[in-house]
Amino acid sequence: AKLASGEMTAEQKDMLMSAADKKVQEDEKKLKEEKEKIVREKKIMMSRKKLEQNLDRLIPKVKEANQVAQEMGKPITFEVKLQQRSDTIRSILATDQADRLAVMDPVVIVKNKESGASWTWTKDKFDQRRFLILEMF
Repeated sequence: AKLASGEMTAEQKDMLMSAADKKVQEDEKKLKEEKEKIVREKKIMMSRKKLEQNLDRLIPKVKEANQVAQEMGKPITFEVKLQQRSDTIRSILATDQADRLAVMDPVVIVKNKESGASWTWTKDKFDQRRFLILEMF
């Protein structure tokens, strides 16, 4: 059975359909990847913003504590560092930038210049100690 010109065989139709299906699948995959990328970037921005807000509140307090220590003649310095939390599964499994940023906390490193000793304080502990220091001042 010969086909009239312009007609396709069932096999040709199947090939065209499978090519179209493949193209649709590729487009869907690309769209899904783009959505995942946007979600990751949004997570990074949100984590970064939260971290920046914490730092914006903490840094002026640390500067103030350094000024007070200096005026009181204490050999103590305070500095802000970022430290990755290590107490949660989430922090252990943090692999991408958004996850790593989400498990970073600002901490205050307290150094005694005379003895060389140093301590790491959470921002909450620093706030409590800062309050006591300011009361003494």
